[in-house]
Amino acid sequence: MPSDPVCRIDLEEQGAMASSEYQGKVYWFCTHTCKEAFEEDPERYLKDIAIRPPKTAWWKRFRRANRAA
Repeated sequence: MPSDPVCRIDLEEQGAMASSEYQGKVYWFCTHTCKEAFEEDPERYLKDIAIRPPKTAWWKRFRRANRAA
């Protein structure tokens, strides 16, 4: 399961709002805002991706609820 490299939410590819390819790898995003932030400076988000844990399930529910609002 991929995770958004900007906000670290675990995503399902079918539910992702956007995607972007960087150095031959596809990254998935929960919103177009996260995609735009990543595309401006991908190394900022990839350099410490291994040390930042993904957001928990409550965060995913919060984002979904506020995206619909």
